[in-house]
Amino acid sequence: MAGRPRKFDEDKALDAFMKVFWTKGYAATSIEDLQDAAGIKRGSFYSTFESKDAVFSAVLERYVQERTLKGLELLNDPEGPRKGLACFLRHIGSTMAEGSRRGCLIFSNVAERTLDGTPQADKLAELNALIAGRIRDKVDLALEHLDASERGLAAQLSAFVMTTLFGLNGMARTGADPNDIRAAAELAAQTIEGKV
Repeated sequence: MAGRPRKFDEDKALDAFMKVFWTKGYAATSIEDLQDAAGIKRGSFYSTFESKDAVFSAVLERYVQERTLKGLELLNDPEGPRKGLACFLRHIGSTMAEGSRRGCLIFSNVAERTLDGTPQADKLAELNALIAGRIRDKVDLALEHLDASERGLAAQLSAFVMTTLFGLNGMARTGADPNDIRAAAELAAQTIEGKV
């Protein structure tokens, strides 16, 4: 005897789950929050998605495919690595200023202590390292003309970009004026371009 057909769209449910985790964070999100967001009953939730942890993993994968990787593509600007880094920063500033007060799903959850020792914490750390690594690669290209004694600048510039990203995320999460978020991103972009 076949079970009853699902009365919900799994893709739409994952989109709804993403919004909840993105807005509230992993720790503050309950199973009930997820069920309510997608309009799914408890039995259907567990039979389809298994657990909050499994949902969070699926949401992270979806977020990376839909947002993170597309954003990182901006680093590959044909005008060169400095331009790519600047474009990326402007894009992040614009995204953070959208007014949702959500910031970045990865940056907002990567430091959440309740995830320590979990596969989700490992995945977040891996994604954070992916972003930092791509940025460091572009910084290295931008500074490849420097001699060995100046190579320490690459680490400093990479740290500057990552600090800017976390700062923009913090501004968005705390409801900063969108114009201030964009202005901060623009100043960072101009700094990378050597205009400041």
